[in-house]
This record gives sequence, structure tokens and C-alpha cells, in this order.
Amino acid sequence: MTDTPAANSAPPTIVQPPAPASITVEQVSGIVSDRFKDLYEFSGKQISESRSTFERFYKLTLGAMGLVAVVALGFFYYFVGQQRKDIDAIVSNQANAHFQDLDKELRAKIIARIDDEFRTDKMQEMIRTVAREETASGLGNQFSNLRRDLESLQADLVRYSLPRTFTPKQKADLINSLSHSQSRAPVIVRADYNDGEALNYLNQFVEILRASDWEFQIDSVHPPSVPIGLTVSTEIVGQGQPLDSKHPPADWFLNQALRQAQLEFGTGTAMNKPSYALYIEIGKRPYRVTNPVPVRK
Repeated sequence: MTDTPAANSAPPTIVQPPAPASITVEQVSGIVSDRFKDLYEFSGKQISESRSTFERFYKLTLGAMGLVAVVALGFFYYFVGQQRKDIDAIVSNQANAHFQDLDKELRAKIIARIDDEFRTDKMQEMIRTVAREETASGLGNQFSNLRRDLESLQADLVRYSLPRTFTPKQKADLINSLSHSQSRAPVIVRADYNDGEALNYLNQFVEILRASDWEFQIDSVHPPSVPIGLTVSTEIVGQGQPLDSKHPPADWFLNQALRQAQLEFGTGTAMNKPSYALYIEIGKRPYRVTNPVPVRK
């Protein structure tokens, strides 16, 4: 049996969707601007976090690189130090070995030379040669010393035993020097009047002063206190003045003349005197030997 729809059944009802509400332009603009604002804020937050993360990783990277560099530099210096120690050890060992070889070679050469030089026949010839040379040298030195001692003794005997006198050359040199002196003063000449040799020497000085046109006066005090030998002494006013190289005093010219004539003499100065005075004092001949003859044992 076939079912058939009823003739009076109603047609199906169609439900219509509600009409959309109307949206204004201002509402659309507000929705869009809020969305972009959220997106902008989100993007800025992400960028800030990314920048912080990047900076953190950058600093970590720099720190790690610095640490690696320090460690690498430490290893480098350690390695170089070890290599230097190894090189020093190698060079030192090689040098020691080389010097040991040289030492052995030198020792061998010295031993061979000693063995060759000190053989019996060479040793005897060497002894004879040395003995001849030492004998000749010793005798030569003895004769040379003896000749020098005799010459010294002869000079001392002439100087301290024979009467003092001027050689012709000394006399001529003294007269020439004193005659050309730029400054002169009266000279007081005095001697030990108990000594005939000193008086004779005084007379020779008087002749030289007279020939040089120097004024002089012989001190007649008996006996004056004069030192041994020849002395040029001065008396000055006050403490004296520094030597004027352009106008030196008379005693300076007298001393220079005696030195040029190669005469041995002493000097003396007395200060705080009332006036200037110049003396030539002749004492006893000095009985001494300047170069004593050595006593040979």
C-alpha cells in the first residue's frame, strides 16, 4: 500500500535569517584602529625583547671571545716558554759537549807538548841555556848597579865634600837672568861666619849680584841664625797679596834665576813685617847623601 501525502497538508515553512544590523563607518574605523594598535604594541614588545636578547647574546659572545683569547694567550706563552726552555737546554747541552771535546783535545795537545819538550836531551839543553842567560844577565845587572852607585857616590862627594862653587855656565845664567829682571829690590846677603866655606860661597853671590846690577847689603851680625844650605827668604807686610803675574815681586825673579841655574835652595816667608825685605842666606854645607849606596849582602 502506497502512502500518499494528505491532500490537505501545509507547505514547509522557510526560515529567513535576520537582517544584518547596520554598521557605521566610525565603528569600522574604530575596530580597525584598535587592531592596528594591538599589532603595533605587540610588534614593539617583540622588538624590545628581541633587542634585549640580542644584546645579552652579544655580551655573552664578547665575554666568551675574551675568555678564549686569554686562554689562548696563556697557552701561547706557556708553549713559547716551554719551547725556550727546551731550546736553552739543547743549546747548553751542545755547548757543553763541544767544550768537553775541546778540553779533551787541548789536554791531549798539552800532554803531548810536555812529553816532547821535557825529554832528557831537550831538558838538559834548556837548563844549560837558562843558566848561561841568567849568569850573563845577573852579572850585567850587578855591573850596571855598581856603576850607577859609583856615579851617585862621586856626585855626592863633589856636592857635599868639595867647597860649593858656581860653574861658568851657572854664573853666566844667573847674571843673564838677574840682569833682565823687571823687578828688583835690595838683597840682604848673610852667611854663617863661623864657616869658611859658607863665606866663600857668599863672596861668589856678591860678585854675581854686582855684575847683575842688583843692590845688596852684607849682614854683619855675628853669627846670624841661618839654616843649613842655601835659602831665599822674604819678609812681607801683612798677610801678603796674591801673585801678580804681570808685575811679580823681586823674590820671584831671584827664585826663577836660581832654578834656571839648577841650584838647590829652600824658601821661607815671614808675614806681618813693617816693610818688604829680601834675603839670601848661606848656611853650612849639607852633609848628606841624597842617593845612599845600598849595602849588598
